[in-house]
Amino acid sequence: MLRISLKQPFFTILLAVEILYLALALMIPPLPGWKMFSHVDWVESVSLKDDRGHEVPLRGYLPETYYDFSASTAQSVATFICKKHQEIPHWILQVERESYELQASDCIPRKK
Repeated sequence: MLRISLKQPFFTILLAVEILYLALALMIPPLPGWKMFSHVDWVESVSLKDDRGHEVPLRGYLPETYYDFSASTAQSVATFICKKHQEIPHWILQVERESYELQASDCIPRKK
């Protein structure tokens, strides 16, 4: 037997409000909604090499479910790797057509 409680109308109203909000978010640009994932910058070619020329896979340092892999994300991950491996003095980050150098002294990506 199905029992109806006082909570059921509340959740029904909450669901209706959520559906209304999502419909409005599709039509009104300033409202965040599902469309925020439609304009994500995605870097196709990226590589990080140490001073010996060995390539380090950046995507191996990201969680399995990441939504953004822009140039700034690649730079942040390269900075993290540089700080983690201070024994390697020099890194080269290649993001599509741009190249960056990272020194172990500060690990800041600088354009070449």
